[in-house]
Amino acid sequence: MTLTLIQTNKLKQKKNNPRKIEPEQLHKLQESIKDDPEFFNLRPCLVRPLEDGKYEIYAGNQRFAAAKKLNWKEIPCIISNDSDDIIKKRTILDNV
Repeated sequence: MTLTLIQTNKLKQKKNNPRKIEPEQLHKLQESIKDDPEFFNLRPCLVRPLEDGKYEIYAGNQRFAAAKKLNWKEIPCIISNDSDDIIKKRTILDNV
């Protein structure tokens, strides 16, 4: 797997993500990453390509939301073509 910089306007959050983004948690995450963009190299968003040329985030929605609030134009992601079953498992592991 390779890190790829993807423009934030080409990323979409997964529609049926069971985890909700709490404003206080989002603010704390923003504060922790704003001075350390290398954070995403350690915990990149996991995405899969969509037919419209964009990517769906299936792990890292909170990191993506924090990066958007910080007006970052691109973030490191790992692109995957995994099955829905594998993606579901990775989503759960990302939230543990």
